[in-house]
Amino acid sequence: GLMTQYYYVFYAFFVCASYLVWALCARRYRSLLPFSLCAFAGVGLLVAVFPACIQQLTADKLVSGGNALEQLGTVSQYGHRLALFFGQARHGLKAAVLVALAAAAALAVLGLVRLVRKSAPKVEEKPLPWDTLTVLLPALAAFVVVALISPVEEQRYIYPIAPILVALSCFLLALIERLVGDHPKKALLEHGALALVLILALLIARREPPMYLYPEDAGLGDRYAVYDALVAEHAQDPCLYMTAYVAPPTKDLGELLYFEDVFVTTDPESPALAEYLAARDWEECVVYIDVSAFWGSGFDPDVLLPQLLESTDAGDWELLYENGLSNAYLIRK
Repeated sequence: GLMTQYYYVFYAFFVCASYLVWALCARRYRSLLPFSLCAFAGVGLLVAVFPACIQQLTADKLVSGGNALEQLGTVSQYGHRLALFFGQARHGLKAAVLVALAAAAALAVLGLVRLVRKSAPKVEEKPLPWDTLTVLLPALAAFVVVALISPVEEQRYIYPIAPILVALSCFLLALIERLVGDHPKKALLEHGALALVLILALLIARREPPMYLYPEDAGLGDRYAVYDALVAEHAQDPCLYMTAYVAPPTKDLGELLYFEDVFVTTDPESPALAEYLAARDWEECVVYIDVSAFWGSGFDPDVLLPQLLESTDAGDWELLYENGLSNAYLIRK
């Protein structure tokens, strides 16, 4: 729902508050008035673009302001929800984690360099880019708030923390600029650092494994270890996606990307499906079935799976994961 987009407003709010504190500390009083006017204008435009937001924020249903307040009141769940969402962030935002470690290492090296340079007082020292924290700290604050009030424990509700990677990258590059100093190949080193950050983010984004292929009963600590093992085991298997939608099944696209090829069909006895499997030397096949009657096709796995086993000469099937939108199964010969 629109509440998912509203969660970006938390980050915007904390950025505005962070900037106001920074501007007051830096005594940039002249910039406060125009900034505040623009911030309030942004709130007004949000209401104009999403006029139903007031009704949804004051409602009391799954994705609403009432539910958010209810979640906020369950203090006993704070530890669990924070641990779960931090686990999802570590798993799904490896690039941000690695850039943060690189920034910490660069900050430590820069501190050591400055200690050594104290013996040379004529060296001009540039101040550290602490103003970057006006973007970074709000992302962390918004993450905590969203983790505590999210209506369901799903990774999509922490997408607003994407600015963490941007802020950390800027902070890291600013530190590298100070470390390089007047090196003769300064431009090459700085552009190389930027290229490494971009390559790192793209590679990790491409290699992020599917979200659904892990047992629901796995513990919080070992869930992702089991999850990675299942993906590594089945990513090379053929994959079927059973849906009545003509459009691409975007709700599972993040999972389907990691299979070498995917066959989309509505008919478990399709000749094209038989041809697809016949061209592959397979013992196991991953099958997604679009089970949501509200959001999707509403297929019944108890009807489709027996037909699929008969048409593919498979012997049995196993449920890999079940959620409200689609179920993932493994069929075996």
